[in-house]
Amino acid sequence: MTSFHYAEHRQVRQSFIAENIGDGEVIDSFVVDRGHPGGAELHSVTDTGLIVITSVETGVLITELIARPEQLRRLYRLEDREPPKWLLRRAYKHNHERYNEQ
Repeated sequence: MTSFHYAEHRQVRQSFIAENIGDGEVIDSFVVDRGHPGGAELHSVTDTGLIVITSVETGVLITELIARPEQLRRLYRLEDREPPKWLLRRAYKHNHERYNEQ
């Protein structure tokens, strides 16, 4: 199940991800609560450099992001950890190739 936001506004990004990056396997997950009306979110990081965001409460897919290096650092800081260097390199590569503008 997907959110209205995802279904209506992210089809181009999802096609780009499928053709150029791939979904990959989840390697880490972080619960993020920013006070949204829909409640806390689960931010799952994949080995291909994506951040898949779902609702903790409903499991609904909110969006998929092509991670930027600073996004990864912020998530891992939630647990006083550093993201894997290889994952940061992948995020820098995607950023350099402007993948996250999709």
